[in-house]
Amino acid sequence: QDMHKSAGNAIWFEEAAEKMGVDVMRWMYADHNPVNNLNFGYNKAKDFRKQIITLWNSYSFFATYAELDNYSPDTHKVNSEQLSELDRWLIARLNLMIREVREALDDYAPGKAMKVVDGFLEVLSNWYIRRSRRRFWKSEDDSDKWGAYQTLYTALKNLIRVLAPVIPFVTDAIYQNLVRGLEGDAPVSVHLTDYPDWDEEYIDEALINKIDTVIKIVGMGRAARNKANLKVRQPLQKVLVKLPADISPASLTDLREQILEELNIKEIEYIEDDSALATYIVKPNFATLSVKYGKQLGEIRASLAKLPSSEVAGKIQKGGSVELQLTDNKVFLSAADLLIERQDTEGYAVIFEGDYTVAIDTRLTDELKKEGYVRDLIRHVQTLRKDADFKVEDRINVSFEADAPVVEALKDFMSYFTRETLAIDVGFTLRAGEIEKEIIIDGNKIRVSVSRID
Repeated sequence: QDMHKSAGNAIWFEEAAEKMGVDVMRWMYADHNPVNNLNFGYNKAKDFRKQIITLWNSYSFFATYAELDNYSPDTHKVNSEQLSELDRWLIARLNLMIREVREALDDYAPGKAMKVVDGFLEVLSNWYIRRSRRRFWKSEDDSDKWGAYQTLYTALKNLIRVLAPVIPFVTDAIYQNLVRGLEGDAPVSVHLTDYPDWDEEYIDEALINKIDTVIKIVGMGRAARNKANLKVRQPLQKVLVKLPADISPASLTDLREQILEELNIKEIEYIEDDSALATYIVKPNFATLSVKYGKQLGEIRASLAKLPSSEVAGKIQKGGSVELQLTDNKVFLSAADLLIERQDTEGYAVIFEGDYTVAIDTRLTDELKKEGYVRDLIRHVQTLRKDADFKVEDRINVSFEADAPVVEALKDFMSYFTRETLAIDVGFTLRAGEIEKEIIIDGNKIRVSVSRID
């Protein structure tokens, strides 16, 4: 069939450029492996639009606070020895990204290059910026704060140069404000700058592996929360972690607080044996076994039932097979021959990935529930601040009309609430404010009123 718009099997270029944007289209094409067909369409474009939005939001975060603090790359220069471990990790990841992208492009593999960019953009936005937010917020003008600015500026400046051939319009728009706004002698366009090169000296593999391990643990911990339907705002008591044999828990000691903070958990315990965290139910897959072994199926089922389920599951998960001695012969069962169901131990939600295991204790005490209420309240107040177009530095007054459990929780965690929301005064009698909202937290009705302090 001929491709035509009226047949529903074609999208005209002008229409696609208008609806999804030419830079989105370019990213989509650059990211594609030419070995496979590209299923071009608006739904597929949404994923690539999200990447551009993530890039833009990262730039916007920097620009907002850099303007507030009058940041200057020359005036606020920080020596590399003064940079935090997190800063040095991002610089290491940046240089590694540049090296891998250049190698991929030299090998005529733009799809591979874009996958590397995707990975860097993910850790830049969802790890570095989130972990560094308070460094930008704080009022002290010290090397830690300027180190965060310098690191994020360096990362964004080089990232847009890496992406300039792929998304020329977005990167130049960012460049004009980000770089030209801070470096008066910079070339007039990102497309007149050299493509970035890497410095092997900054690629600290040990540091990269260390922080990446923490990111892995946090990612699995969040997956365990999702599995148990527990939001990150709800504090939990303990997380259990089993690491691969070549990674020592001692190497992560100084990052313990980061893991706990990211997962909103009180304690972490490293374990060597994860067998108590799950039970296994192993059944023969009759669909495959009946074809292979026919009349021996009954004997296979009986022999399989004699073996410990965890032992069978362990062999299959490692890519091995299960040996059964029958009356007349031996048979070897593969993953396709078995149906394995894993059930988490009661009170835990567990995620297994390769040699990693992360389990969260899902049991909630009254104290944990109270803290969860307050964290939910903080989120709602921050949303009200945003909806009312308050400035990030504005101090506020907050008043509530709430059920007793919420009032009690708020009184217990008042200092945390005021610190996170920049609230100067908190009242438990509702007062008229600039913006109000009724919310429900765990069945408790709450009316919140917020106003700025002049």
